[in-house]
Amino acid sequence: MVAVSFALAVTHPSAGNIGGGGFLVYYEKATDSVWTLDYREVAPAASTRSMYLDEEGKPKPQASTVPTTPVSERNWRTALCGSVTVSESCRSS
Repeated sequence: MVAVSFALAVTHPSAGNIGGGGFLVYYEKATDSVWTLDYREVAPAASTRSMYLDEEGKPKPQASTVPTTPVSERNWRTALCGSVTVSESCRSS
């Protein structure tokens, strides 16, 4: 999954990938369990819930262009659970 994500970052960069966020749904056959990982972008630390709302509580025009911090690579490391490094995972791609 991590190697595919990196490959998509090169072949289809508008899909997000390294500079964005995403979701992972993983099925583990050995335990017959499913887990999910939500790694959407995060707001800068100084952000507040209302900073991009007008006096009526509606989004200001620039609200859709707010910069966020990508967290994909950090969460790919989480997805690998320490089994291999991100670099090792990507060697095959």
